[in-house]
Amino acid sequence: MPYIPQPVESFTGYNWSGLAGIVDFLITMNYDMNDYGMHGGFADANSPLPPIQQAMHCILLLTYDQHVPANKIVMGFPWYAYYFRCDNSTPLPGPTPVGEVKNPCYSHLPFTESSSQHSLADAILNKLPISSTGRLWDSESQAPYFDFMNGTMRHRVRYDDNQSIAVRCNYAKSLAVRGVAFWTANVDYGVPMPESHEKLEEAMWDSVVWPTR
Repeated sequence: MPYIPQPVESFTGYNWSGLAGIVDFLITMNYDMNDYGMHGGFADANSPLPPIQQAMHCILLLTYDQHVPANKIVMGFPWYAYYFRCDNSTPLPGPTPVGEVKNPCYSHLPFTESSSQHSLADAILNKLPISSTGRLWDSESQAPYFDFMNGTMRHRVRYDDNQSIAVRCNYAKSLAVRGVAFWTANVDYGVPMPESHEKLEEAMWDSVVWPTR
């Protein structure tokens, strides 16, 4: 189920009741929610909590109207990082992004040109130790971030870790949905991992606490 921005009218043409009747569960896409357009934008969180809450409110209302129970819904969250190249050499366009972030990162380039997707292992184990800011916390989006320098170019890393994943899992539990899923559920995309990577993956999975059925 795709992320639903407001308004939701364009999302109502699906037969969710029929789909729910032939599948084990429906997975919501609560990631790639960056407020970023074809003409550039801010390096926002990948899975910010307020838009998740807004989207799930809409999704649960729509599925309820079609008699789809909440225990057919699985909430999908990100298990990867985005690296953004910051271009703040010109005045920022309009208001700053949602979230309490230090020194906002903006690019005038399209998303596909100014960002790249990376594994959490690379972000947390390789880039965070050499960051210029250390790990920072966006209290509005409820997600971590940090900056690192590549020559003279500042990069911002927006990612999720065990703290932010635990926040999202607790929210999912409060909705009484079936469970949670991750894209992709491995910090190194299936590549054989050294011990440090295995410990990182273990910490991530430890943050996913779900009631037994």
